[in-house]
Amino acid sequence: MSSTSPSIEITYHERPDPVLGGPPQTWLTEGDSATLTCEVKGFTTGWRFHWYKTAPYRPGLIHVIHKIRADSLELLSDSIRGAGGSYTLSPAALRHTGVYVCRAERGEPAHHTEFSQPQPLWVTGLSSPASLVVHPDRNQHFTYQFLSLSCEGNGNSTGLKLRWFSKMMERESCPFKWISEAGSSCSIRSLLQSHSGVYWCQSESGEQSNPVNITIQDGIVILESPVHPVTEGDPLTLRCRYRYQPSNVSADFYKDGTLLQTSTTGEITIPAVSQSHEGLYKCSNPESGESPKSWITVKEKPKPVLRGPPQTWLTDGDVTLESPVHPVTEGDPLTLCCRYRSKPSHISADFYKDGTLLQTSTTGEMTIPAVSKSHEGLYKCSNPESGESPESWITVKVSAPHSGLFLLLIVGLVVGLVILFGFLIILLVIHRFKKGNGLGTQTTQSSVTTSSGQQQEITKHGSTQDQSQSTGSDWAQSECIPLQTGNEERYGDIPSPNHEVQARVELLRQILTGV
Repeated sequence: MSSTSPSIEITYHERPDPVLGGPPQTWLTEGDSATLTCEVKGFTTGWRFHWYKTAPYRPGLIHVIHKIRADSLELLSDSIRGAGGSYTLSPAALRHTGVYVCRAERGEPAHHTEFSQPQPLWVTGLSSPASLVVHPDRNQHFTYQFLSLSCEGNGNSTGLKLRWFSKMMERESCPFKWISEAGSSCSIRSLLQSHSGVYWCQSESGEQSNPVNITIQDGIVILESPVHPVTEGDPLTLRCRYRYQPSNVSADFYKDGTLLQTSTTGEITIPAVSQSHEGLYKCSNPESGESPKSWITVKEKPKPVLRGPPQTWLTDGDVTLESPVHPVTEGDPLTLCCRYRSKPSHISADFYKDGTLLQTSTTGEMTIPAVSKSHEGLYKCSNPESGESPESWITVKVSAPHSGLFLLLIVGLVVGLVILFGFLIILLVIHRFKKGNGLGTQTTQSSVTTSSGQQQEITKHGSTQDQSQSTGSDWAQSECIPLQTGNEERYGDIPSPNHEVQARVELLRQILTGV
């Protein structure tokens, strides 16, 4: 007797692949808007979407392999606003540079799709806190030639590292077999095609440089074009360069696939570029072939700012910036707050100064502990869902000198002048005293006769004035000094030394009283 177990039918369903769509042009300028869409083909309802950005490898991230790529993914902090399948960047900023991936789920427990293919978005800023220096200074390079890349910070950018994205992966270090210096500078003597990719610099705090698209050409023609954005009104020069022949041969130049100009010298110059000159350029030669394409970005010319008194702005929009009405004193704290018409103020906000992202705050408020003149400028705030506020000018005034210290300086100056004046008077008195004491110095002799009939001279030095006062009654007041010769005593009349002292005192009194 045999028994047969009931059959069980197992159906295997592959996970659907979501399709990630982006703008037709992946190179954006700061301030542009871009929308990414995620769609699950054949399954149109009930999906919730999550948005990711590729990041350098580190533990804790999601690691996926998509075709020939290996990526580490980090869930975006504001992924929830793209849950409906549409994720919008408006306005686009430098921090939005990167590679995006989406994934969908539905049901309870959640049934997930695969991760989508990566979608890069490269944002070029009008000004950036860091810059990538390329040597030689061009986007396209021949294989087996030298290339050096280095990061330079502007201001407070610290811990800059070179990041790059290629067809294979994204890394936060120099490419394989490159010479590295502290992670911020890389060089190689013999380039390979696999080194092609987008390179940029990023600091520890997330500040980024403008991305640069480096193309390594195995052929014999490259286009020599500026690495960084060109400012409106500036000239733009493009050259067709060849591997084995001089560059001054005939070449055709194209913009967005349309012939722009034919040059017999292999070079063209646009005297003053405008926004209409932004696009994809290449050059070609009938005998040598054509170069790869390079995107040229044109940035707005900085507009002059009219500086006036602080103002309070009234707006019919949904976002305002709360800032001081009056100038802020140097060294004092400055607090800015993003306020919303119909929402609480403690939600995430981006703060900008002179058009450059200053800080992203999850509380909608930022504080500068001690302002300086460098903090003076135009400020605004924005929120991805609510929009942005009008700009407000903040003035920083120099602190006045401390009044107590100023008074102390004045008193010290007056006392110093009094001491100096008194010292000069003393010097004058001493000078006049010396001058009066040295007039008419002469020798006075007194003769004394000894018992043997010889004359002995006693010499006294004194001033003429002393001698004139040594007559008459003054001699009567003189002391008699005994002079002995044998047994006989004789007295000579010699003026007392005390009289000379009295005369000097009298002279000093006359000098001081001006008599």
